[in-house]
Amino acid sequence: ISDIEMPELNGIELVKLMRSDLMLMDVPVVLITASAAHYLKAGQVAEIDGLLQKPFEDKALIDQIRYILQE
Repeated sequence: ISDIEMPELNGIELVKLMRSDLMLMDVPVVLITASAAHYLKAGQVAEIDGLLQKPFEDKALIDQIRYILQE
């Protein structure tokens, strides 16, 4: 679980690095952001497993995690 908007390395860049690393490539990733629509329009979320827009309810995060773990 990571925020997209972080200093130095954003969440999209983090996921790209993870997907290129053999040990991390299969680790599920849920990103959170205040501007999900921007990233969806830009098509930058193809390699993530979940995306939540802030503010979100705890239940939404729990539901995302449960869904990912069931796959």
